[in-house]
Amino acid sequence: MDTIIGILAIACFVAFVAVLAVFVPEWDLMIVLAAAVLMAVWDFWRALRSGRG
Repeated sequence: MDTIIGILAIACFVAFVAVLAVFVPEWDLMIVLAAAVLMAVWDFWRALRSGRG
């Protein structure tokens, strides 16, 4: 159940970031948003592999 909630949370975060990137098309902002998404996905992946999730 935690895994499903985590996937849903990541999907909502990615959707929010995508909307933000579309409506504010600045390259530096997109780099920061991409970094934030990558860090969130990396943390989720590590949590799944370590058994915390």
